[in-house]
Amino acid sequence: MDRTVRTRIDQERCTGCGLCVEVCPSDTITMKGKKASVTGAESLNCGHCAAVCPSGAVQVTGLDPTLSTFKTFEARESWLHVLGLGTCLIGFAIEAMRRDKSILRRIGMPDDERAYAVIALGYPNEMYKRVAGRKQALIRYFE
Repeated sequence: MDRTVRTRIDQERCTGCGLCVEVCPSDTITMKGKKASVTGAESLNCGHCAAVCPSGAVQVTGLDPTLSTFKTFEARESWLHVLGLGTCLIGFAIEAMRRDKSILRRIGMPDDERAYAVIALGYPNEMYKRVAGRKQALIRYFE
C-alpha cells in the first residue's frame, strides 16, 4: 500500500482547532504552535482530516470527491445522518473473513453466501463537515 503523504494544510485558512490531528489514524498531522502541520512520514490518505476540517484548510491530493458515496447508499446515508448516526466501511474485516471462514460461521452466515462489505454503525465522536474523497479505482482489463 502506498503511504506517500499527500496531505497539504493551508496555514492561512487553518484555525488551529486540532480536529484533523484527532481523527488522523497514522499521526501524519500534529500541532505546531497554534496551527496544524504535516509532520508524519507516512499517511493512509483516508481523507478524514480534510472531511473534518471546518475551514477547508486541509486537502489530500489524489482523492476523488465524486467517488465518496455509492448511489444506492445515498438515501440510507441521509436517513442515518438525520438520526445522528455515522458509518464506516471496514475493509480489513472482509479480508479477515476471506482468510478465516470460521468468522463467517461464528456470525451465522451460511457457507453458500459471501460477505462483500462490513459497515460499522454508531454515534460518531467527530462531526465531519464534508464527505471524505476516495482514491481513484485502478481498473485493469485482461484478454
